[in-house]
Amino acid sequence: MLGYDPIKTYVRLPVDYQRQAIAEAHRTGVPLSSHYLYPSEFFGMDGMEHTGASNRLGYSHTVSRLGRAYADAVTSFARSGMSITPTLFNAMAIYAEYRSLVDDFRTRALFPPWEYDMLVAKADQALLPGNTTTLALLAANVDMVLRIHRAGGFVIAGTDAPLDNVAVSLHANLRAMVRFGFTPGEALTTATRNPARWLGLAGRLGEVVPGAFPDLAFVAGDPLRTSAPRPTCAW
Repeated sequence: MLGYDPIKTYVRLPVDYQRQAIAEAHRTGVPLSSHYLYPSEFFGMDGMEHTGASNRLGYSHTVSRLGRAYADAVTSFARSGMSITPTLFNAMAIYAEYRSLVDDFRTRALFPPWEYDMLVAKADQALLPGNTTTLALLAANVDMVLRIHRAGGFVIAGTDAPLDNVAVSLHANLRAMVRFGFTPGEALTTATRNPARWLGLAGRLGEVVPGAFPDLAFVAGDPLRTSAPRPTCAW
């Protein structure tokens, strides 16, 4: 191996080859994820990307076209220990409520002009009537991962950059999770402690504990309180 932290196999890999890839990855101590839950849950795959990832199996779909998760999919994630990284593409719908992600001076300063133009276009689209449908899809996606999380499953916040907008998409994902049911503390866990655990760095990253590497952000207010005002970074 070339020192990779995780491995991701793609959607066209046949199941038998997927099994071999998982075995080889585990032999070298590296976790592996892909785009489907079944039957990989039975031969040790470590995680799945997206809530309803594309795959070529035909029979292994975790959500409907309306974003609703099947109960057996939620149960399978919770029991197998496989992680899910939802990559909430529909999180762009909350730009109608959280325009600050777009207008923040740091976003304007750091984004290349073409990237910023695409971000503004998405934010403007969120103001149109059709955004109601996108919000409904987003709510269904969050409901799926919330059910997995509260059933004891392993949810990891993440995006699919560069298909998402760079830098702000993770914030949009976390805000969407809280908007549709996660507590702020639960959402933050999916972006801190859980990714560290997936990479074999539990107790070293993503937690405030003795011996861990410090990676702290100071905010006004208590980000763990459900009713707290939106925290503002103290720079």
